[in-house]
Amino acid sequence: MAKLSKTNYYHNLRELNASAGNRRGSVPVNSPRKLIVASFLLITLLPVASLCLQPVQADPVSELSVQVTANVLRAGSNNTITMRVTGIGKLLANLDVSLTLPSPLVLFGDNHWRRSSFGPGETIDATLMIFAPASAAGNSYQATVNGLYKEAGETTYSQESHTVGLLVRGWTDLVIYDLLVTPSPAGPGLSVEISGSLLNRGITSAMFTNLTIKPQPPLIVSSQSVSYMGQVDANAPAPFSLTADIEPGTADGRYAVTLVVYYQDDLHMNQQVETSFFIDVSHAATQTQTTTRATGVVSSVLEYAQYLILLVIVVVVVLLVRRFRKRSSKNALQTRRTSMPPT
Repeated sequence: MAKLSKTNYYHNLRELNASAGNRRGSVPVNSPRKLIVASFLLITLLPVASLCLQPVQADPVSELSVQVTANVLRAGSNNTITMRVTGIGKLLANLDVSLTLPSPLVLFGDNHWRRSSFGPGETIDATLMIFAPASAAGNSYQATVNGLYKEAGETTYSQESHTVGLLVRGWTDLVIYDLLVTPSPAGPGLSVEISGSLLNRGITSAMFTNLTIKPQPPLIVSSQSVSYMGQVDANAPAPFSLTADIEPGTADGRYAVTLVVYYQDDLHMNQQVETSFFIDVSHAATQTQTTTRATGVVSSVLEYAQYLILLVIVVVVVLLVRRFRKRSSKNALQTRRTSMPPT
């Protein structure tokens, strides 16, 4: 057998592989069909590749922090709160902080605060006077705080915004006036009446209002010591009257009494207001009231007796008149018979 050289061996091997590939149906590298398939795949994958190559948009990093001392405003009043802006990021230049309030809230004073340089940890404390009209009661609003600045070493401005939530609340101010204690002084073992008027000096109604005498010596409270007044509107006086008993063994003197008003505000939260005053207790009042009651009974009896006597007199007069008329008629008849001639 003749020996093959290295060159002839590799040459024959390449030809053998090529022929075997053709027999299996393989496509040569430079065939038109493979070029078409590759172009189609390239066109299909190009949009996906472009999406994958786009840069990711990261959320901006805040350089400022905004805080307020209060988020609740009183309707119908001027409200003073403090806003603090703090640097929490990089060194900033030409900082301009502005505040914008939505209608109907009104800001008195400046709404811009500027710093040529503002570093981390530095603060701006702004005192804000905000007026909230009564019509805004029960509503919430969002104020906007904008920060415009350049980062140190940059030539373009950057901006960031913060929102501050504000709640406007109505308010109630219940007061009791024109208090009257009857009788005064009161006697031990007797009843005392406490009357007056309840006034709401606020701008929103007090709901489910209940007025009661606080149980404390020397008073003995009962169901008549409580008055349910329901809804008490603003600037609409509501009269009331409560009754309690004085403990029989109470010594003479002056004692504190407390009236408690329970109600719910505009957020349906339970509230209460207490009003204290004094009542005088005296045993002489008990005797006076007892004498007065006895005198009243006697007076009533005498009054009824007078009516009874008058009625008896009227009846007697009527009877006498009738009797006189009857006798006069009888005499007149006899006279007529006597004067007639005999037949």
